[in-house]
Amino acid sequence: MTTAASGAEHESDCVCDFSHYVDNENDNENDNNCIICPNGYSTPFLNSISILSCSMCPSSLPFVSSGVTSGGVCAFPALELPARFQAASPGDLLVLAPGSLNVHDGISSSAVLSFRDKHATIACESEIHDHNYNYNYTCTWSGLPGQRGQSGSRLHELPIEGVSSKCRKSVVSVIRAGGAGDVTTFSKISIRDGYLPVTQGGGMYIQESSVNLQVVKFQYSYARLGGAIAVRTFPGGAPFEVRENK
Repeated sequence: MTTAASGAEHESDCVCDFSHYVDNENDNENDNNCIICPNGYSTPFLNSISILSCSMCPSSLPFVSSGVTSGGVCAFPALELPARFQAASPGDLLVLAPGSLNVHDGISSSAVLSFRDKHATIACESEIHDHNYNYNYTCTWSGLPGQRGQSGSRLHELPIEGVSSKCRKSVVSVIRAGGAGDVTTFSKISIRDGYLPVTQGGGMYIQESSVNLQVVKFQYSYARLGGAIAVRTFPGGAPFEVRENK
């Protein structure tokens, strides 16, 4: 079992982890215990309450270990991310299959992708690196078409006249993502081509949220402040901190 959010204090806060379900349909010794799905099957979210929640990963998408003793989740195409996040429970693990995403989710006028009011772990299923560990990320989130320059260009040198005002967005915003102790994690993702010439956070804007970036790459983004990333802390929140991966 696990908990849907940090800070749980009671047994009733416990829920079944990915690839597990609660057998509430039979009055037997397994009642209220988490049972693992049949081999090769997974559940998309925490707290599944029936074996009917177990489903086989599509043949084109991999099964990904959740890092616990057993169980995991099915990866899904990048275009499904906005809907998957909206449907997810706090603390869910969302695993993207390799691919690109540059479609506005329709939530915020200032960001292509918005993650609000809940925390989650969002990770790419794989990445490729050479013998020097120079990563070639296989999951890429980018700004909208029309605002991007060629690789290596400096966006603030591009003519403003050629950029539609609706394309001036952060790539990612994370706002009020859970309560104290809740952490939103992004892992193995390339974020690029954000453009906010008069405000902050071209690649990512974080407000009143705790965010953990694990092997995340920022490229070719521009803003008046914080071209790659801008952080607005909240009262009582931890100060922004950058640590070397060990």
